[in-house]
Amino acid sequence: MNANVWKTIKLGFAPKTTHDMLRALEIQKIRFDGFVYRVLKENVFTSIARPTRVDLVKTTVDELGFDKSATREYIFIRAQKDGLKLGPPETAIRLRLQYIDQPYGEWIIIATKPIYCQGVSRILGLTRDASGLALVSLPANSNCHWISQRKLVFVSNMFDIPPAQAPEGFLFDIELKSSSVKTRTLKIESEDKMSADSIFYYVGISSVVFIILFILFNLIRKGPCPFCNNKGYVWKDGDDGERVKDTCICRFAKDKKAR
Repeated sequence: MNANVWKTIKLGFAPKTTHDMLRALEIQKIRFDGFVYRVLKENVFTSIARPTRVDLVKTTVDELGFDKSATREYIFIRAQKDGLKLGPPETAIRLRLQYIDQPYGEWIIIATKPIYCQGVSRILGLTRDASGLALVSLPANSNCHWISQRKLVFVSNMFDIPPAQAPEGFLFDIELKSSSVKTRTLKIESEDKMSADSIFYYVGISSVVFIILFILFNLIRKGPCPFCNNKGYVWKDGDDGERVKDTCICRFAKDKKAR
């Protein structure tokens, strides 16, 4: 069979973690099913850490020697006899992020070992339909039959990238094909930092909103203060355990001080 390189992807670069991969898919507005979400959310597999170049070959079941249909097991055995290899689990995700010019209606299966999650075994595929790009899963049973026209992607070669050609950092290019968005470079930060920043942000916003609402409440309300009942002070426990008076934060306390 013709084993010309179809595409080349790079592993070991950002997005490095499965959580970052999930975020990258969301940024590119790529659809994915529940199995893909669980695999990435639960860190089912570990991505390759060292910078690696992966050459991919696209073929069909027919080109592998099956004129009608064949099971996944026999197809993979035949491909490996022809010198092709199964890719690491992240191959489909990396390719999905890069293969944004996929033709409409194309459906390809990425040849990897089955991915196990919550007792289910599946492999991943790429497609493009009326709703856009998608990363989907399909059964990985060894006796699953694929028709002769089914397109498959295998690995032909994997090479380590020399350190001098492997820049550090979390930058990666995403080409967003739309009428209003051009190619951009997006920075993917670590999951922990993003989570911490989000917590501080929402806590700060909530505090400001609470203060504003409390001030407005005191300015426009006509009823008594719910804390001091318009007395201007509240009771609280002192350091020695005795009950002591403390100035209330409502407008009535300010009025009493002014007098």
